[in-house]
Amino acid sequence: MFFISSPPIKTRIHTMNEKNLLESAAQYFLKGDFTQAISTYSQIIEESTDNAVKGKCNYQIGCGYFKMKKYRKSTYYLRQALYLFQTSEEKAKAYFRRGMSYQYLQEYAKACEDYDLAIALYSRDDLKAEAHHHKGEVYEELKEYRKAIEAYTCAQNLYSKSTDKEKSVASCNRSREKLDDRIPSIRSKTEHMKTMEVLELGQKAFHRGDYREAIAHQSKVIKTSKHKDLKIQAYRDRGNSYSKLEKHTEAIRDYKKVMRLSFQVKSGRFAVSLRKYLANALGALLKK
Repeated sequence: MFFISSPPIKTRIHTMNEKNLLESAAQYFLKGDFTQAISTYSQIIEESTDNAVKGKCNYQIGCGYFKMKKYRKSTYYLRQALYLFQTSEEKAKAYFRRGMSYQYLQEYAKACEDYDLAIALYSRDDLKAEAHHHKGEVYEELKEYRKAIEAYTCAQNLYSKSTDKEKSVASCNRSREKLDDRIPSIRSKTEHMKTMEVLELGQKAFHRGDYREAIAHQSKVIKTSKHKDLKIQAYRDRGNSYSKLEKHTEAIRDYKKVMRLSFQVKSGRFAVSLRKYLANALGALLKK
């Protein structure tokens, strides 16, 4: 006769105790008692011999510290989880969560690196989209608006591919709608920055004494900018350039344009001081 040996009683009791502790820790976590959840998961790590269990506990501790806004501790435990996790999906979610911790710590290069690793490992489109979405937020914080738009656009495309087997379609659509509002705003910021760069080129040319080049840059801003405050600045700078070239008719025309536009802008002391400056400039020119 052959007898099938069962696991030793001590091993069975340990396994049952570990399972009970995992369930308790999960309940603490769901209730928002992250301190108790972390304590319980830490106890399991000390007692367990199963690396898969240890990996899961380290991950949950990292998530607990993230919820408690202790982001540095979160990154430590998520790093431990990454050493222990075996599957791509497990590693992807740990990279994503660690990326979020680095994002809140304003360590943006590390955050983007982790988001990229998560994107490479995730199999689901909705989860890839979330990582791209967070990358967009990072680039927006860094004022790298072109990269932000690229990341947000990738997220939009992936949200639209997501199926109801993944994240719910309704939830993906809500995320896409948010991006539909966000991307035009960022594009506007990008255009604003480009215009500021052209204005600065004009100012540099003016200070070099190259007034014709300055006028070319200032005229470009006047023609292309949709921002009234930048148009005002460009008209004022071009008026100064014309004045230096003794083209007084053109200078007066630009100064008058600034006067009209500045009355339409509610910008407090700036508008008042600008009008005073222009009144003096106009007075000096009209005497010539």
